[in-house]
Amino acid sequence: MFNVINTTTGEIVCTYNDGATAGQFVAMRNAEFSGAMLATRYRIVRQAAAVVSDEWKAREMTRFADGIYRTVPWYNEDWNNQDHFCHVSNEDSEKIAYTANAEDGAADKQTRTRPGRYLEQHYGNVLSQDEIRNWCARFTLENNKPKLLWANTADDIERVYTSGPNSCMSKSPGEYDSPCHPVRTYGSGDFAAAYMLGSDGGVSARVIVAPGRKVFSPRIYGDYERLRPLLIEAGYTCGNDEEDWDGLKLLRIPHRHTFVAPYFDHPMSCVRDGGDHLIVDAGGDIDCHETTGLANDGLICASCECRCNETYTVAGEEWCEDCMNESSTYCHNCRYHYHNDDIAGTDRHDNAYCNDCACDMSVCENCGHLHEYTVETLENETWCERCAERHLAQTECGTYAQNPHNCECETCNVQKELEV
Repeated sequence: MFNVINTTTGEIVCTYNDGATAGQFVAMRNAEFSGAMLATRYRIVRQAAAVVSDEWKAREMTRFADGIYRTVPWYNEDWNNQDHFCHVSNEDSEKIAYTANAEDGAADKQTRTRPGRYLEQHYGNVLSQDEIRNWCARFTLENNKPKLLWANTADDIERVYTSGPNSCMSKSPGEYDSPCHPVRTYGSGDFAAAYMLGSDGGVSARVIVAPGRKVFSPRIYGDYERLRPLLIEAGYTCGNDEEDWDGLKLLRIPHRHTFVAPYFDHPMSCVRDGGDHLIVDAGGDIDCHETTGLANDGLICASCECRCNETYTVAGEEWCEDCMNESSTYCHNCRYHYHNDDIAGTDRHDNAYCNDCACDMSVCENCGHLHEYTVETLENETWCERCAERHLAQTECGTYAQNPHNCECETCNVQKELEV
């Protein structure tokens, strides 16, 4: 309480509950006195606080002993202010109640608030945000423990995903390119969706799990702080490694030269076609990182018509890496890949040329390589100039020949007669 005192008479003029209001009043009146050339002045005197007995603390302690108060998870922590007598609220088990000060204690008045707000306000200087979230999660599990629920069938898994929380796989079926919701492929029996409900009855958290291996995906959607402890309590561990998921089956639903598939969170990435099912396989050739509802949409090799993770252009078509390496050749001149049948040959440096780029070149009958400069021999063979100079003789008429004496031209016949 704040008393306004007349400095001349010592009389208490008025009393206010807060100093700010009292200060405004005093400033206004003193200004008026000064303007009227009066000597009167007011000032503020704070009333001495009444001495409060500590007897109320014994009352609060007794309530814990009698079970009227339930302790909070941090009750025995060194940083906990024991004079707050913080406990689970008897009116609302989702909140805590505490004694803010001695005056409230004497008046048997408790302040009710949410655990996170209380911890942030009073211990934000000693607790990190992660620690505060963990204490809140423990408070919830101990006092309002949600029920861990399971969706095992394709219908139930789809229902959980489309009921929240929001993600790329939580949209309605009609928003995907697949003929059905992609998460239905989890309904093979090897997977399930673990989830819990919020206060509004909707799905507040979910995660994909493998019940047979007791692992859950590292990516939990929604209320992570509450769902994760429930999974651990149920005997599950976090599946951080590819080996935790490899070998698990998904429903096999073909569509558009590929398969219906959900978007995989790490560490799952790929599958292989097992015939009856798709099999999770880190080394598989079917990638599941699309949000369209389909795996490897459009990645089909034009040569072998198989699915692949990556394609390469060969003569204007998209081929897989194996087909490109086995059935195509790179043209040294135009720098494109072509089917082996469309390659004219190689030069003496083993550089290949496509038919178009080799239109002004010919293959040497001797060395087998393409050459731009060639000669026609007497035997009607095409030889490169290099091979001709090294291995052939020339007739009297200047023609390269394996046997120059076979030339029957006039020039060569005259020479033959002279030699006789």
